[in-house]
Amino acid sequence: MDQRIEKLAAVMATYSLELKKGDWVKIIGNPVVMPLVKAFYKKAIEARAHPFYFAAVDELQEIFLKHGSDEQLQYIPETIKLETENLDAVLGIMGQSNTKFLTNVDPSRQALAQSAQKDIMKRFLERSAQGKLKWVGTMFPMQSAAQDAEMSLTEYEDFVYGAGHLDDDDPVLF
Repeated sequence: MDQRIEKLAAVMATYSLELKKGDWVKIIGNPVVMPLVKAFYKKAIEARAHPFYFAAVDELQEIFLKHGSDEQLQYIPETIKLETENLDAVLGIMGQSNTKFLTNVDPSRQALAQSAQKDIMKRFLERSAQGKLKWVGTMFPMQSAAQDAEMSLTEYEDFVYGAGHLDDDDPVLF
């Protein structure tokens, strides 16, 4: 494994989210970002936090948005409400094998589903502003994003990891 992945996981767990014993932490990401999910999960376990992983699967989101009824698109599960009120930390990892997977989904359906999340997002941001919820998002370099950036994967990895100073001895003290 690229050592920069391990270093990124450490920065996210110890610096960005300051995980501590007992923290309930959600990791969100597409299954293609699993190397970072696993590295972060291990760091969360080492911090004695309680991590769990939510797989954001592009194909399922596409099916949901294309074929779900308006009622389904606007439904907020009780588990989401529970998480919003009780999570201590959230790590969102951005990375997909296809960055254009929603190109042929009607934007109005995407907007309907997103508008239903308005109250959840408001509460999430309130808890964050109150210092009760820490969250951070990070990129995981994928071939699809490298293509979008008109770079090779190696160049894109160097760009992403370089932006986080992950080649430095201590990325936090750059």
